[in-house]
Amino acid sequence: MVDGITTELVPPVSFRAVPITEPTIPVGDRAAIAVFHQQSAQLQRVVMGAAQAMSEAESQLATLRRAIDQTPAVPAALMDTARMLTTRMLDLRVAMSGDPTLSRRQEPDMTSIQDRLGRIVGGTWSTTMAPTQTHRRQYEIVSTEFAAWLPQLRTIVEQDLPRLMRAAEAAGVPWTPGRPIPNWP
Repeated sequence: MVDGITTELVPPVSFRAVPITEPTIPVGDRAAIAVFHQQSAQLQRVVMGAAQAMSEAESQLATLRRAIDQTPAVPAALMDTARMLTTRMLDLRVAMSGDPTLSRRQEPDMTSIQDRLGRIVGGTWSTTMAPTQTHRRQYEIVSTEFAAWLPQLRTIVEQDLPRLMRAAEAAGVPWTPGRPIPNWP
C-alpha cells in the first residue's frame, strides 16, 4: 500500500496447510476448535473494549472529582455523588480485574473476569487440542458474569457520569475531559 492505494504484487494462490509432524496429543475436531476460538475471541473483544471504556470513565471521573474539590461553594451533594460513583467504579474494577490491594499483599483474591478469560485464551489458542471441560466452563462463567457486569458499567458511563457532568457544569465547576464544550452567551 502506497499513498492509500493497494497494489497486488502476486496473484492469490490456493494452498493446503498440513502439519509438519504428527501431534503428540490427539487433535480434536478442528472445526469445533475453531468455533470455540472464535467465540472466545468475540468474548475477549467485548470484555477488553468494556475494560477500556471503564478506564476512560475512571479517568474522567477522577479529573472531575479534583475539579469539584477545587471549586469554591460547590454543593456537597455534588461531591457525594462523585464519591459514590467512584466507589461503584471501584467495585466494577475489582470484578473485572481483581483487587490490587489484595494482590500487592500476596493475599488470595477472587478470580476476576479478566483472569478467567486469560486462562481460556492462554490455554486454548496456542494448541490444536480441543478445549477442555474446564475451558468451556470458564467460558460460561465469564460470559454469565460479564453479562451481569456490563449493564452496571453502562448505567454509570451512559447515565450517571453524564448526569454528574451536567450538574458540575451547572455548579460552575471548571471544564474537564468528557464534558460538552461549555457555552458562552
